[in-house]
Amino acid sequence: MFNFFLKIRLKAINNSALILNANPFSGPYSLNQIEKARKNREINQKWFVRNYFKMKNALTKPGFEKLVDDLGFNSLDLYKIEQAYKNQ
Repeated sequence: MFNFFLKIRLKAINNSALILNANPFSGPYSLNQIEKARKNREINQKWFVRNYFKMKNALTKPGFEKLVDDLGFNSLDLYKIEQAYKNQ
């Protein structure tokens, strides 16, 4: 069951990343779609932080790196997340 929901969420994250990485002035997406994608990214970033180690273990290294990139995190953000979990 977890894999089913994970696949759906990964697809949504990928679609949001495609919309946000497109040029807003000449791209095929409306401003409403861009705003919804931005809100989805914020929600998915919070979900990712909560489930960081689950995602790291569930995905392959290239898959995990793509997920991190699609969510807009960089290596410093990942370091901060790991440090926050270690300090708990």
